[in-house]
Amino acid sequence: MPETPWISPFKINPEPETDYIIQITYLPLRSYLDFPTFFKDVQKVQDQLQKSHGLIGFKLRADILAKQGYTISVWENAESLKKFISSGAHKETMDQSRDYLGEGRKFVTAFIKGSDFPPSWEWAIKMLKEN
Repeated sequence: MPETPWISPFKINPEPETDYIIQITYLPLRSYLDFPTFFKDVQKVQDQLQKSHGLIGFKLRADILAKQGYTISVWENAESLKKFISSGAHKETMDQSRDYLGEGRKFVTAFIKGSDFPPSWEWAIKMLKEN
């Protein structure tokens, strides 16, 4: 299962006692043929993440056999996350991804302590299942 390591473009070291906002996504694809478009869009969004003020870090995972993608991004505050979601490549991708994303996509927003960095996939998937 391909996945990226934890990427922190601004090299921010989270404060152990600070709560940060985390966005976790589950993105099921309709077809294996949709992966090239999905990965192209993921690259555009990653480029935007690399420049997004307030980002602590992110990572991505793709389960190609199951036709599933997952993302985790952690932000200093809700305002930074909202600005990212509603602008640039992310907004364009969300508008266009309806063509290739299947039913059951899910977005969970939660909080994570700086002492729990980086967030694990096991924890993130548990959050997706519980919310």
